[in-house]
Amino acid sequence: MYIRTGMILLVSILVAGCTMTGLESSFKASRYFNTADYQKGVEVFREKVRANPRNALDNYYLGRFYLAEGMHGEALPYLKRAAYLDPGDTDNQFWLGVAYGVVGDEKRERIQYRRVLDMSSSHSKSRLYLAHLQLKSGQYQQALDNYDKIINRYPYNAAALFNRALALKLTRKHKKEREAWLTYLKYYPSGFLAAKAADHLNILGDFSYRNHPFGYRTVTLKEIAFKPESADIAFDSRESPRLAGAVLANFTRGNLMVTVYDAGNETLARQRAVSIKRFLTDEFPVLDSNRIILSWFGTPEVLYGNSTKYENSESVRLYLTDWR
Repeated sequence: MYIRTGMILLVSILVAGCTMTGLESSFKASRYFNTADYQKGVEVFREKVRANPRNALDNYYLGRFYLAEGMHGEALPYLKRAAYLDPGDTDNQFWLGVAYGVVGDEKRERIQYRRVLDMSSSHSKSRLYLAHLQLKSGQYQQALDNYDKIINRYPYNAAALFNRALALKLTRKHKKEREAWLTYLKYYPSGFLAAKAADHLNILGDFSYRNHPFGYRTVTLKEIAFKPESADIAFDSRESPRLAGAVLANFTRGNLMVTVYDAGNETLARQRAVSIKRFLTDEFPVLDSNRIILSWFGTPEVLYGNSTKYENSESVRLYLTDWR
Protein backbone atom coordinates (compact mmCIF):
# COMPACT_ATOMS: atom_id res chain seq x y z
CA MET A 1 0.00 0.00 0.00
CA TYR A 2 2.83 2.37 0.89
CA ILE A 3 4.68 1.65 -2.38
CA ARG A 4 1.51 2.16 -4.40
CA THR A 5 0.81 5.51 -2.70
CA GLY A 6 4.39 6.61 -3.22
CA MET A 7 4.20 5.77 -6.91
CA ILE A 8 1.01 7.81 -7.28
CA LEU A 9 2.71 10.80 -5.60
CA LEU A 10 5.77 10.44 -7.82
CA VAL A 11 3.67 10.29 -10.98
CA SER A 12 1.68 13.33 -9.82
CA ILE A 13 4.86 15.33 -9.27
CA LEU A 14 6.24 14.30 -12.64
CA VAL A 15 3.01 15.22 -14.41
CA ALA A 16 2.96 18.58 -12.61
CA GLY A 17 6.69 19.12 -13.01
CA CYS A 18 6.22 21.94 -15.47
CA THR A 19 4.13 23.84 -12.92
CA MET A 20 6.54 23.61 -9.97
CA THR A 21 7.99 27.04 -10.77
CA GLY A 22 4.40 28.27 -10.93
CA LEU A 23 3.77 26.96 -7.44
CA GLU A 24 6.88 28.71 -6.21
CA SER A 25 5.70 31.98 -7.78
CA SER A 26 2.24 31.59 -6.28
CA PHE A 27 3.63 30.94 -2.80
CA LYS A 28 5.87 34.00 -3.00
CA ALA A 29 3.10 36.20 -4.37
CA SER A 30 0.71 35.04 -1.65
CA ARG A 31 3.26 35.93 1.02
CA TYR A 32 3.82 39.43 -0.35
CA PHE A 33 0.09 40.07 -0.73
CA ASN A 34 -0.64 38.84 2.78
CA THR A 35 2.03 41.10 4.27
CA ALA A 36 1.11 44.00 1.96
CA ASP A 37 4.75 44.11 0.84
CA TYR A 38 3.84 45.10 -2.71
CA GLN A 39 7.15 46.80 -3.40
CA LYS A 40 9.00 43.56 -2.67
CA GLY A 41 6.56 41.77 -4.98
CA VAL A 42 7.41 44.21 -7.76
CA GLU A 43 11.15 43.69 -7.23
CA VAL A 44 10.98 39.89 -7.16
CA PHE A 45 8.64 39.44 -10.10
CA ARG A 46 10.34 42.08 -12.18
CA GLU A 47 13.47 39.93 -11.99
CA LYS A 48 11.48 36.80 -12.80
CA VAL A 49 9.92 38.40 -15.88
CA ARG A 50 13.29 39.73 -16.97
CA ALA A 51 14.66 36.18 -16.80
CA ASN A 52 11.67 34.63 -18.57
CA PRO A 53 9.50 37.22 -20.37
CA ARG A 54 7.12 34.56 -21.70
CA ASN A 55 6.06 33.24 -18.30
CA ALA A 56 2.37 34.19 -18.10
CA LEU A 57 2.06 33.71 -14.34
CA ASP A 58 5.04 35.89 -13.48
CA ASN A 59 3.78 38.62 -15.81
CA TYR A 60 0.39 38.37 -14.11
CA TYR A 61 1.83 38.75 -10.62
CA LEU A 62 4.09 41.62 -11.65
CA GLY A 63 1.05 43.42 -13.08
CA ARG A 64 -0.93 42.75 -9.91
CA PHE A 65 1.82 44.12 -7.68
CA TYR A 66 2.15 47.23 -9.83
CA LEU A 67 -1.62 47.73 -9.46
CA ALA A 68 -1.39 47.31 -5.69
CA GLU A 69 1.38 49.93 -5.61
CA GLY A 70 -0.86 52.34 -7.54
CA MET A 71 1.44 52.18 -10.58
CA HIS A 72 -1.41 51.57 -12.99
CA GLY A 73 0.35 52.50 -16.21
CA GLU A 74 3.20 50.13 -15.41
CA ALA A 75 0.78 47.30 -14.59
CA LEU A 76 -1.11 47.32 -17.88
CA PRO A 77 1.52 45.91 -20.29
CA TYR A 78 2.31 42.97 -18.01
CA LEU A 79 -1.33 42.07 -17.52
CA LYS A 80 -1.81 42.36 -21.29
CA ARG A 81 1.08 39.98 -21.84
CA ALA A 82 -0.23 37.52 -19.25
CA ALA A 83 -3.65 37.50 -20.93
CA TYR A 84 -2.02 36.99 -24.33
CA LEU A 85 0.27 34.19 -23.15
CA ASP A 86 -2.48 32.34 -21.27
CA PRO A 87 -5.80 33.46 -22.80
CA GLY A 88 -7.79 30.69 -21.13
CA ASP A 89 -7.06 31.86 -17.59
CA THR A 90 -10.00 33.87 -16.26
CA ASP A 91 -7.89 35.64 -13.62
CA ASN A 92 -5.59 36.99 -16.32
CA GLN A 93 -8.53 38.31 -18.29
CA PHE A 94 -10.33 39.73 -15.26
CA TRP A 95 -7.37 41.65 -13.89
CA LEU A 96 -6.61 43.03 -17.33
CA GLY A 97 -10.14 44.43 -17.16
CA VAL A 98 -9.40 45.95 -13.75
CA ALA A 99 -6.24 47.53 -15.15
CA TYR A 100 -8.15 49.03 -18.07
CA GLY A 101 -10.62 50.43 -15.56
CA VAL A 102 -8.06 52.19 -13.37
CA VAL A 103 -6.44 53.85 -16.39
CA GLY A 104 -9.87 55.05 -17.54
CA ASP A 105 -10.44 52.78 -20.55
CA GLU A 106 -13.99 51.80 -19.67
CA LYS A 107 -14.75 50.36 -23.11
CA ARG A 108 -11.95 47.79 -22.95
CA GLU A 109 -12.69 47.15 -19.26
CA ARG A 110 -16.25 46.18 -20.15
CA ILE A 111 -15.04 43.95 -23.00
CA GLN A 112 -12.75 42.06 -20.62
CA TYR A 113 -15.51 41.32 -18.09
CA ARG A 114 -17.78 40.06 -20.86
CA ARG A 115 -14.94 37.90 -22.16
CA VAL A 116 -14.49 36.33 -18.73
CA LEU A 117 -18.22 35.69 -18.40
CA ASP A 118 -18.22 34.02 -21.82
CA MET A 119 -15.51 31.73 -20.48
CA SER A 120 -17.18 31.18 -17.09
CA SER A 121 -20.64 32.54 -16.35
CA SER A 122 -20.05 31.91 -12.62
CA HIS A 123 -17.16 34.39 -12.38
CA SER A 124 -18.84 36.64 -9.81
CA LYS A 125 -16.24 39.41 -9.72
CA SER A 126 -16.51 40.03 -13.46
CA ARG A 127 -20.30 40.06 -13.23
CA LEU A 128 -20.16 42.44 -10.26
CA TYR A 129 -17.75 44.85 -11.92
CA LEU A 130 -19.74 44.74 -15.15
CA ALA A 131 -22.91 45.53 -13.18
CA HIS A 132 -21.16 48.52 -11.60
CA LEU A 133 -20.25 49.82 -15.06
CA GLN A 134 -23.82 49.32 -16.25
CA LEU A 135 -25.16 51.17 -13.22
CA LYS A 136 -22.72 54.01 -13.79
CA SER A 137 -23.68 54.34 -17.46
CA GLY A 138 -27.43 54.31 -16.83
CA GLN A 139 -28.11 50.72 -17.94
CA TYR A 140 -30.13 50.15 -14.80
CA GLN A 141 -32.07 47.06 -15.83
CA GLN A 142 -28.95 45.29 -17.10
CA ALA A 143 -27.23 46.15 -13.82
CA LEU A 144 -30.20 44.83 -11.84
CA ASP A 145 -30.18 41.58 -13.79
CA ASN A 146 -26.51 41.05 -12.99
CA TYR A 147 -26.85 42.01 -9.32
CA ASP A 148 -29.74 39.55 -9.04
CA LYS A 149 -27.62 36.76 -10.52
CA ILE A 150 -24.83 37.48 -8.03
CA ILE A 151 -27.20 37.58 -5.06
CA ASN A 152 -28.88 34.35 -6.14
CA ARG A 153 -25.47 32.70 -5.90
CA TYR A 154 -24.00 34.76 -3.04
CA PRO A 155 -26.90 36.14 -0.93
CA TYR A 156 -24.60 38.15 1.38
CA ASN A 157 -22.54 39.96 -1.24
CA ALA A 158 -22.48 43.46 0.26
CA ALA A 159 -21.63 45.37 -2.93
CA ALA A 160 -24.34 43.62 -4.93
CA LEU A 161 -26.96 44.15 -2.21
CA PHE A 162 -26.20 47.86 -1.82
CA ASN A 163 -25.96 48.67 -5.51
CA ARG A 164 -29.05 46.64 -6.34
CA ALA A 165 -31.00 48.87 -3.97
CA LEU A 166 -29.45 51.92 -5.62
CA ALA A 167 -30.44 50.67 -9.07
CA LEU A 168 -34.01 50.16 -7.85
CA LYS A 169 -34.00 53.74 -6.55
CA LEU A 170 -32.85 55.05 -9.91
CA THR A 171 -35.60 53.10 -11.69
CA ARG A 172 -38.17 54.43 -9.18
CA LYS A 173 -39.22 50.97 -8.06
CA HIS A 174 -39.70 52.29 -4.55
CA LYS A 175 -41.44 49.30 -2.99
CA LYS A 176 -38.67 46.97 -4.09
CA GLU A 177 -36.10 49.62 -3.22
CA ARG A 178 -37.37 49.75 0.36
CA GLU A 179 -37.16 45.96 0.66
CA ALA A 180 -33.64 46.04 -0.77
CA TRP A 181 -32.38 48.64 1.74
CA LEU A 182 -33.90 46.65 4.60
CA THR A 183 -32.16 43.50 3.34
CA TYR A 184 -28.82 45.29 3.15
CA LEU A 185 -29.20 46.72 6.66
CA LYS A 186 -30.24 43.35 8.04
CA TYR A 187 -26.86 41.90 7.06
CA TYR A 188 -24.70 45.05 7.25
CA PRO A 189 -26.16 47.36 9.95
CA SER A 190 -23.03 49.40 10.61
CA GLY A 191 -20.51 51.47 8.75
CA PHE A 192 -20.52 54.24 6.15
CA LEU A 193 -22.72 52.40 3.66
CA ALA A 194 -25.20 51.43 6.38
CA ALA A 195 -25.63 55.14 7.17
CA LYS A 196 -26.23 55.81 3.47
CA ALA A 197 -28.73 52.96 3.29
CA ALA A 198 -30.61 54.31 6.31
CA ASP A 199 -30.77 57.75 4.71
CA HIS A 200 -32.25 56.27 1.53
CA LEU A 201 -34.73 54.30 3.60
CA ASN A 202 -35.79 57.38 5.57
CA ILE A 203 -36.41 59.31 2.34
CA LEU A 204 -38.99 56.63 1.50
CA GLY A 205 -40.71 57.28 4.82
CA ASP A 206 -39.40 54.14 6.49
CA PHE A 207 -37.68 54.89 9.80
CA SER A 208 -37.02 51.36 10.99
CA TYR A 209 -33.30 52.27 10.85
CA ARG A 210 -32.07 55.73 11.85
CA ASN A 211 -28.73 57.53 11.98
CA HIS A 212 -27.89 58.96 15.39
CA PRO A 213 -25.06 61.49 15.98
CA PHE A 214 -22.60 60.26 18.59
CA GLY A 215 -19.82 62.80 18.72
CA TYR A 216 -17.60 62.37 15.70
CA ARG A 217 -19.45 59.20 14.70
CA THR A 218 -22.75 58.55 13.04
CA VAL A 219 -24.25 55.40 14.50
CA THR A 220 -26.94 53.54 12.56
CA LEU A 221 -29.42 51.87 14.87
CA LYS A 222 -32.42 49.71 14.26
CA GLU A 223 -35.64 51.18 15.64
CA ILE A 224 -36.01 50.61 19.40
CA ALA A 225 -39.36 48.91 19.81
CA PHE A 226 -41.28 48.04 22.96
CA LYS A 227 -43.75 45.37 23.87
CA PRO A 228 -47.31 46.55 23.03
CA GLU A 229 -48.62 49.16 25.50
CA SER A 230 -45.58 48.48 27.67
CA ALA A 231 -42.31 50.15 28.68
CA ASP A 232 -40.42 46.86 28.30
CA ILE A 233 -37.91 46.95 25.45
CA ALA A 234 -38.70 44.22 22.93
CA PHE A 235 -36.10 41.44 23.07
CA ASP A 236 -35.00 41.84 19.45
CA SER A 237 -34.59 45.61 19.96
CA ARG A 238 -32.09 45.44 22.78
CA GLU A 239 -29.05 45.47 20.52
CA SER A 240 -29.63 49.11 19.58
CA PRO A 241 -29.49 50.61 23.11
CA ARG A 242 -26.68 48.17 23.91
CA LEU A 243 -24.64 49.58 21.02
CA ALA A 244 -25.47 53.13 22.08
CA GLY A 245 -24.26 52.36 25.60
CA ALA A 246 -21.03 50.87 24.30
CA VAL A 247 -20.33 53.99 22.25
CA LEU A 248 -21.12 56.29 25.21
CA ALA A 249 -18.83 54.25 27.49
CA ASN A 250 -15.94 55.03 25.13
CA PHE A 251 -16.39 58.76 25.69
CA THR A 252 -14.97 60.23 28.86
CA ARG A 253 -17.12 63.32 28.34
CA GLY A 254 -20.59 63.94 26.99
CA ASN A 255 -24.19 63.16 27.79
CA LEU A 256 -26.54 60.80 26.01
CA MET A 257 -29.83 62.48 25.23
CA VAL A 258 -32.73 60.02 25.09
CA THR A 259 -35.95 61.42 23.62
CA VAL A 260 -39.05 59.24 23.43
CA TYR A 261 -42.24 59.99 21.52
CA ASP A 262 -45.57 58.24 22.04
CA ALA A 263 -48.56 59.93 20.40
CA GLY A 264 -51.35 60.43 22.88
CA ASN A 265 -49.62 58.82 25.86
CA GLU A 266 -47.05 61.04 27.56
CA THR A 267 -46.98 58.81 30.64
CA LEU A 268 -45.95 55.79 28.59
CA ALA A 269 -43.36 57.88 26.76
CA ARG A 270 -41.81 58.80 30.10
CA GLN A 271 -41.86 55.18 31.29
CA ARG A 272 -40.13 54.08 28.12
CA ALA A 273 -37.44 56.73 28.49
CA VAL A 274 -36.82 55.56 32.06
CA SER A 275 -36.74 51.95 30.84
CA ILE A 276 -34.00 52.76 28.33
CA LYS A 277 -31.94 54.53 31.01
CA ARG A 278 -32.34 51.59 33.37
CA PHE A 279 -31.31 49.16 30.62
CA LEU A 280 -28.17 51.19 29.85
CA THR A 281 -27.03 51.46 33.47
CA ASP A 282 -27.69 47.74 34.05
CA GLU A 283 -25.72 46.79 30.93
CA PHE A 284 -22.91 49.28 31.57
CA PRO A 285 -22.31 49.77 35.31
CA VAL A 286 -19.39 52.10 34.51
CA LEU A 287 -21.82 54.67 33.12
CA ASP A 288 -22.76 57.55 35.38
CA SER A 289 -26.56 57.68 35.27
CA ASN A 290 -26.33 61.49 35.36
CA ARG A 291 -24.85 61.32 31.85
CA ILE A 292 -28.12 59.94 30.48
CA ILE A 293 -30.60 62.81 30.05
CA LEU A 294 -34.24 61.95 29.39
CA SER A 295 -37.05 63.77 27.64
CA TRP A 296 -40.43 62.54 26.47
CA PHE A 297 -43.44 63.74 24.53
CA GLY A 298 -47.02 62.54 24.16
CA THR A 299 -46.95 63.57 20.50
CA PRO A 300 -45.67 61.94 17.32
CA GLU A 301 -42.19 62.75 16.11
CA VAL A 302 -42.32 64.87 12.96
CA LEU A 303 -39.91 63.73 10.28
CA TYR A 304 -39.16 64.69 6.71
CA GLY A 305 -38.10 62.49 3.83
CA ASN A 306 -37.64 63.85 0.31
CA SER A 307 -39.61 67.02 1.24
CA THR A 308 -42.49 64.88 2.53
CA LYS A 309 -43.70 65.29 6.11
CA TYR A 310 -44.11 62.11 8.15
CA GLU A 311 -45.37 61.55 11.66
CA ASN A 312 -43.86 58.68 13.62
CA SER A 313 -46.27 57.87 16.43
CA GLU A 314 -43.74 55.87 18.48
CA SER A 315 -40.03 56.54 18.24
CA VAL A 316 -36.77 57.00 20.13
CA ARG A 317 -34.00 59.46 19.31
CA LEU A 318 -30.49 59.22 20.75
CA TYR A 319 -27.63 61.67 20.41
CA LEU A 320 -24.52 62.79 22.25
CA THR A 321 -23.94 66.33 23.52
CA ASP A 322 -21.02 68.14 25.21
CA TRP A 323 -18.59 65.43 24.17
CA ARG A 324 -15.72 67.67 23.05
